[in-house]
Amino acid sequence: MTFDEVDSAREFINNHTYFILPDNEEYRLERILEAASGLVLKHGIKGLILDPWNTLEHQYGNDSETIYTGKVLNQLKYFARIHDIHLILVAHPRKMARRKDSKLFEVPTLYDISGSANWFNIADNGMVVYRQFNEAMTESYPIVYIQKVKHKFIGKTGFAKFDFDVSCQRYIEKDSRQGKNELDSYVEMCPGGYPSSWMTEWENRNDYDVGF
Repeated sequence: MTFDEVDSAREFINNHTYFILPDNEEYRLERILEAASGLVLKHGIKGLILDPWNTLEHQYGNDSETIYTGKVLNQLKYFARIHDIHLILVAHPRKMARRKDSKLFEVPTLYDISGSANWFNIADNGMVVYRQFNEAMTESYPIVYIQKVKHKFIGKTGFAKFDFDVSCQRYIEKDSRQGKNELDSYVEMCPGGYPSSWMTEWENRNDYDVGF
């Protein structure tokens, strides 16, 4: 990348990216959405990323976590719809389970996020970013699993493997023509290309969006 390209990229980012940092670190959802609404009107933003979920101030009141989460996710869907923006909500799973007789962790699903099944049921699209290690924990690469796609014209469920390029700090999709490597053997896949462990959890479900 040339210096001119760096300057051009910096200018583009400065003109198209805005950070919401509430005063006094008041990370209430209402405050953030109020600021986002202002950015839509003033700058015409087309996307909003809330990252991460656990840094927001959650006011449950008399609601359980499940009911509260459902209400907030529906509120966010409505906000995105009336403002005509794409909204991404980043959330971390609960404590991840280790595989039997292994130091490695199971691949999480949307059901593993605190707040019960609402994360899967209410989201239009859902993906999981997982870091695949070998047994010695010395090598790894990220895998992105697309676990839910509500509207089929948008895309389909599946997964993609990536490499991290340290020189440019970017993830680059692996060449599928390279075939399986040593790390792939640590995730047992079912015929649909998903970790077999998911089948145990979802085999009794009739969700339209589970692509097995």
